[in-house]
This record gives sequence, structure tokens and C-alpha cells, in this order.
Amino acid sequence: MLNLDYDTVEDLFSRCLEIDPSKQLEWLKTHCDENTALFNEVKSLLTAYDDSEDFLSQPIQFETLSDTQQKVFIKHIESKYLGKELGAYKIDRLLGRGGMGCVYLAHRNDGEYEQEVAIKVVESSTLETLQFKRERQILAQLNHPNIVTLLDGGTLPNGEGSYFVMEHVKGLTIDEHIKNKQLNTKQIIQLMIQLGLVIHEAHQHGIIHCDIKPANILVNEDGILKLLDFGISQLLNNPHQDGEPPAKRFALTPEYSSPRRHQQHPPVISDDIFSLGILLSHTISGKLPVVFEPDYMALPEPNIPKTALHIENKELQCIFLKAANPSEKKRYSSAKAFVDDLQNWLDKKVVNAVGHKLPYILKKHIRRNWRYWSLATVILLTLIITIIVWINKARVEQAKQQSQTTTEFMLADVDNALQNLPNATLLRKRIIQAALDRIKKQVEKSPDNTDIKKLEADMLNHLAEVTGHPYSLNENAKEEALLLYNQALDIYQTIDAERSDPVHSAENIADTQRRIAEIIAYQGNIKKGMEILSNARKSIEEVYTNAETPMQKRFPIVILYTVEAHGYLHMDNLPQAEELLSKAWKIIESTPPPSYIKYRLYIALLYEESGHLSLLKKDFKTAKEIYLKLIEKYKHKNLWQHKTRLARVHNGLACIALHDSTTKEAQQHLQKLWKVYSNVRRKYPQAENLETRIKLYQQTYNRFGNAQKINTNDFFTAMYCDNPTAFMLAPSKSK
Repeated sequence: MLNLDYDTVEDLFSRCLEIDPSKQLEWLKTHCDENTALFNEVKSLLTAYDDSEDFLSQPIQFETLSDTQQKVFIKHIESKYLGKELGAYKIDRLLGRGGMGCVYLAHRNDGEYEQEVAIKVVESSTLETLQFKRERQILAQLNHPNIVTLLDGGTLPNGEGSYFVMEHVKGLTIDEHIKNKQLNTKQIIQLMIQLGLVIHEAHQHGIIHCDIKPANILVNEDGILKLLDFGISQLLNNPHQDGEPPAKRFALTPEYSSPRRHQQHPPVISDDIFSLGILLSHTISGKLPVVFEPDYMALPEPNIPKTALHIENKELQCIFLKAANPSEKKRYSSAKAFVDDLQNWLDKKVVNAVGHKLPYILKKHIRRNWRYWSLATVILLTLIITIIVWINKARVEQAKQQSQTTTEFMLADVDNALQNLPNATLLRKRIIQAALDRIKKQVEKSPDNTDIKKLEADMLNHLAEVTGHPYSLNENAKEEALLLYNQALDIYQTIDAERSDPVHSAENIADTQRRIAEIIAYQGNIKKGMEILSNARKSIEEVYTNAETPMQKRFPIVILYTVEAHGYLHMDNLPQAEELLSKAWKIIESTPPPSYIKYRLYIALLYEESGHLSLLKKDFKTAKEIYLKLIEKYKHKNLWQHKTRLARVHNGLACIALHDSTTKEAQQHLQKLWKVYSNVRRKYPQAENLETRIKLYQQTYNRFGNAQKINTNDFFTAMYCDNPTAFMLAPSKSK
């Protein structure tokens, strides 16, 4: 075949058509000079011509034709429409062809105005006018900048097909654009994301493309993607409606079509997702999809396992295998899900197609946040070394006590460093659980060692916090957290009498009781929570008095005073709240506070509650001074607690500004508040309990953020200024 001269084949074929059919083969044999290959090729063309009333006027699978037949086909359609008029347009030249038709460059020829367009001619006796009009109406409603606009259309003069007039896009097909611009893998994925979003948008409108392939995707010089033939494929393949004849066959591009399309089933969304998967492989590798040899099937079908080998990156290979899975149920549920996984790959996040096994999640998390993890690893290693030294080397009680204190606060610092990483809850819990398991083994070996038991209780407290403490990064399992806290409390109370430092034991017991009280109060039983808090605070005050503990060594009780005061603010008992906050400030002012993270959080909370107290007392000047001091002190801190605290402070300042009738200043604080919550939400997308509060503030921001004229009373109410305790309660953060 490759040795044949095409011009000779065409000349012999054309001359045969002028001869009586009964004498064609005899004439041909005498003019082929015993060239059997030449004779058979022309004979096959004559047979194809005889089998059709009008040669090549019926839809035909172009890829199944021989090289010579393809050339004859192209020459035939060029001569058939070149220079002809279709509606208001005159055809200039052939731009390209596909399995379902040919595309021509044309210009408007009715004198109304100048316009260059692309016209796709689809010859099919099954494409009826009613169906065309219905589909054109659907496409007219789908106005998208990345979809080539359908301008006009009509029925072919012979009535055996239709034509579609579209905007003419000057650009390269997506595979040619990638090759011409030498795009890297990330840039290719960005193009595929752009394409997937277009497909998803169309699916939302009930339109399926049915023919996603490089030839139908153009990219211009500016890198803007344009999708061709959107809906035309569906037009050719739609199940017929009443009054419309059924289609005889479905047109498709074999290498990019799903198994059900090959089986001639009507198109569904998953067929487009399959084609997106095949296109992903093609664009990344630059290689055409591998197909099964068509010896035993009508058309070549894509060979998914072999095509997957074109993709070197394992994660992208998994995305391809999921999108192009032969089973519809195992593919992505939508084009958006496909896009989301590609975006996950770009963002170095967990790719859903790979799975969610812990080693993989940990690997992705470390790669994405390697700087934080390097720091956390150093701290964690230091912690482990400290624990080992403390268990094995501490012989003197004073050295043992100092080592224990250092270990406890280093663990808190490590946990807070991890908490500052987005989506790190599961990892924190795994690390703490692993440490707890090791400590329990030490307890089994040394059941009388109170120091190791105390360390076990410390770890249970940390595990409870990450499991369900409402004011920390947690998994929102409050009942499980209560169980863990009570286990820790039992251990603290059991070893209390055995320890030589009653003050430190009392502090551990009271702090655990405080955490239990916070969960109970958060769940709605404020009375019981406040009762537990009050008893814990009174108990440790008594221990401090009996042990004659100086003021500068009472720092751990600061958090108890502050949290209990917070409860009284919500119970509208301002005198009791003020008394407790005053006691806390006396301790803070008596000595420089420790530098550990958890104590810095205590002080920040004390500032906040003091500002809230002044606001509720309507001492706006003092409240503003405290709020501004807190902002200046903590505006560069990155912990979750500090960020959300600043948002609440801006809320309070907005209320003060509204009291002073300075609406513009209130708007500025609203904008800062909304910015803080938006940033926190982006960093912690799984912070589910933030969602309600963010929506409320979003509505407020949309209404009052940039408004020129504002009803001050409405703004006042929207910012909870008539009920400040509503914004003073810290939102719970889960996951």
C-alpha cells in the first residue's frame, strides 16, 4: 500500500467512473500492467462507491479507511463544498475533519457585515431538524468563555445532514500547543483543570460532550482554552423523542471513547470523564493512547493498562486509572471530582485516587510542610531524648522535678507547633497515641513508679485535647475526650498522696477538672460546668494557702480564674467575673510569666476577657485600650487561638465604634474581622464548627463592608453589639 502512487490510484478511479460498470474491472486490469496491489486498491474504491448511492455521503469512521481511501475522502469533500454557500456563509477552505464531520473556514456572504467563521458539516440522515433546533437551544443557554460559540446552523441542501456555524478560533490543538510551547507537567495539569471545569459546567446544564479529544480542544496564543463541538456530539447521539426517527448508529472517536460508547449506549456523564482520563494520558506523555488490535472488534478500543504506562508520575497514573476505569462506578463521580484531584496533585495534597492510608497521608503532609516538619522533628527528638534522660538518669528529686517540668512543657510546645499546620489533627493524635503506648509499657514494667504514671496522665490529657476539647484543634469526639480526661484525673488523684510535691499534684488535678468542666459547659450544661470549675479553683487556692505558696509561683491558677470569669460573663455576673480577673492580674503582675506556649495563651485569654468585661460594663474607653494592646501584642502570632481571638477583639472594637457613632471605623474593624476568619477558614478547611459563624459574618460583610449608607441600628444588631456575649464565645474547631 505504501508503494502505491496516490495520483495514479485517483486517476484510474476517476476514469473508471466514466466507464460502464460492467466493463470497469476489465478496463482496469488492462491499465494496471499486472500491478495486483494497484488493481486491488482501485477495485476497493469502486466497490465502496457501488455500495452507496452517493459515495461517502453517509457517516463513515474515517480512522478505519486505508491511507488512499482517506485521501480520496478528503479530496471528495473538499470538491463537494469548496466555494459553495451554506446559508449566509461561503466556504473558503477545509480546516480539518473528524469522525462525525468536516470543518471549513468560511466568511459571511450576505453583505450584512464581515465575519470569519468555522462551519462544521455533519452528513447524517438521522440528524433531523427538530432535534437540531432542540439542541441548539440548549447550547444557546450555555454561554461560557472556554466553549466555542455556536452562531447559527441549518439543514444541508440535500436534506441529509446539518451544518453548524461557530466562531473561528485561531489556535493550536491542545497537544500541538503543549508541544509548541514545551509545557511542563504542572502547566499541562493546569490546562486539564481548565478543561475539566468547562466540562463540569456543561454537565451542570445537562449537556454531555461525547467527543473529548485533542482535535476538539484549541488553545490560543494567550493560553486560553476553547472547546469545540460542545453538544454537537450529543446532538448526533441523543435518544430520539416523539416525532423524531431513531439514530442508526452513534458516531465516536474510538481511542477516546468508553466501553459503553463502543457498545452503542446513549451517552452519560461518566463517558466524558473516561475521555478526560484518556486525554490526560495523551497530554502528559505526548503519546497516543494504546488500543487493542481491531482484529476481533469493529473499532479499536483503548487499552487502559498499557496506556497507563505512558504516565511516569504514580499519582497522576492513579488519577488516569480512576478516570478511565472500565467500570463506570469506579470512575470519578463528576468532572469536578476529577479536577479536584488534579488540583490536589498541584497543591501537593492527598490525591483521592491514590487512597487515604496513613503512610501516604503523612508523606504528603511532610512534603507540603517540610519546613514545619523539620522544626517539629527537631523538637520531637529533643523531647524524646529529654524523656529518656528523665526516666533513666534523674536520681536527685530536684533534678527529676525539673526534667519532668521541661518534658511537660516541651510536649505542649510540640503539640502547638503541629496544631499550627493545616489538617494535622490525625497526625498529632497518632504521635501522642504512640508516645502514650510506650509510656504504658513502662508503667507495666514499673507499676510503683509514680513519675511514669504521672507522665501517662499527662499524655492522656494531650490525647483528650486533640480528640474532643472544644477550644483546640480536635476530632470533635467530646464523649471520648471526657473519658480520656477522667482516666487522667483518676491517675492524678491516685498518685497524689504518694508524691512529695502536693502543690504540683493539685495543679494537675485542677487543670484536668477545668478541661472536663469546659466540655460539659460547651455541651450546654453550664451550671454543672461552672460548679466543677469553682470547686477546682477553691481546692487549689486552699492548697496554695496551706503550702504557703508565694504569689509568683501560683501562675497555673491564672487559667482557672480566667475561664471561670468567662463563664460568669455569660451568666451576666460581672462582679464575680471582675473579682476573678483581678486575682489573675495580681499573679501576672507579681512575676515575669514563663515563656512556654501554654502560659502565653493564658495571658492572651486574660487580656481578652478583661476587655470583654469592660465592654459589658460599658466602660468603652478601657475596653478599647485593652483590645488595642492585645492586637499589638498578638497580631503576628500564628496559632489558631490567637487568630480567632483577634477576630473577636475586632468585633468588640466595631461595637465601640458604633456606640461612638463612627460607622466608618466600625466598617474597618468588620473588614479586618472578616479577613481573619477567611484566612483561618482557608488554612483549616475542615474546621467544620467555624462554618456557621463564617457564614453569618460573610452576610454582615456583604451587607455593611463597603456600603456608603448604613442603617446604624441594623449594623449594631448584625455585629451582636446588643448581645456581646454572642461573639465573645470562642468557636469550636474540629479536625
